[in-house]
Amino acid sequence: MMTVLNIIKDENKGLVKKILSCIKPYKIDTEMKQYGDFSIYTIHYYQRKGKIRTDKIYDIMRGKNKVILCDKNINLFNTPFRRFTSNALKRKLMQNYLFDVLKKANIDPSVLRISYYDPDAEFPSLARALLDYTSNLTVVTDMPKFYENEAERIFASCGASVTVSNHIDHLYPCDILISPAVIRKPISAAASTLIFTVQRPTVTVTGNVICDYKINLSNEYQSIIPDYIDEDYFLSGLYVICKQNNLGKYIPYACGNQFELYSPEIIIRQIRAKCMISVV
Repeated sequence: MMTVLNIIKDENKGLVKKILSCIKPYKIDTEMKQYGDFSIYTIHYYQRKGKIRTDKIYDIMRGKNKVILCDKNINLFNTPFRRFTSNALKRKLMQNYLFDVLKKANIDPSVLRISYYDPDAEFPSLARALLDYTSNLTVVTDMPKFYENEAERIFASCGASVTVSNHIDHLYPCDILISPAVIRKPISAAASTLIFTVQRPTVTVTGNVICDYKINLSNEYQSIIPDYIDEDYFLSGLYVICKQNNLGKYIPYACGNQFELYSPEIIIRQIRAKCMISVV
C-alpha cells in the first residue's frame, strides 16, 4: 500500500470561513482505492489555520507505513513521518534510454569514450553493461579498490580493460558521462558534454546535464495519477512501494535537461559528432 498526503490550503475568504477556521482549523478526509494488486491510501488535509497537525494524521495512520508521498516543501522534521524519495525508476529509465540510443548509434566501441561516476560503488552492473558499447570506459569512484577488483574480473572474463580512478577530474575528456547517483561534487566538463544522471546535481556542474526521461504511459497508469502530485514522483512510488515493475520496462521517447527535451535522434547525432571530434 502506498500512502499519499495531499495538503490543501483552504483560504479564509469571507467572514464565515474566517470564523470556521477558528472553530475548526483543519479537516481531514481519507480514501482507499484498490488497483489490481496494489492499493493507494490518500489523506486530504485541509489546512485552514495554523500548522499542519501531524499528530492528527498519525492517529489515522496507526498500523500503517509512515513513509509517505507528499510535496517536498512539507516539513516533516521531528514527526513520525518520512517523505518517500527514490531514484530507482529514474535510474532504470536512464539505463533503458542510454542502451537504446547507443544500440541505434552503432558506434565503433573503440572510438566511443564513456566516463562512469559511481562514488559509493553502488551500481557496478551498469558499468559492466556499458562495455557492450565502449572499450574506453573510465570509472571514477570513492571506492577505487572495489572497482579495481571488478576491473580484474572483467578483464579475466572478456578481456575488456577498465580504467579506475578516485580523482573526479579524470571523468573528462569523454564523449558521454554517466552518473547513476546524484552528483554532489563539482564537475568541470565542456559545455557540450552529455551528462546523464537521475536528478539535478546539488553542486555546480558544467555540461549538458540530462536528468529527465519522458515515457508514454499506458492508460493503466495514466488514469490513476492525481493532479496534485508530480507525475515522475508518483510513478517512482508505484515502482518502488507498489512493486509495479512494468514501469521499469519503458524506453523513454525523449530525455531532457531543465530547459529542453531531446529526441533519441538528436542525442545520437550529438554523440556521433563528439566521437568524430575525438578521433581527429
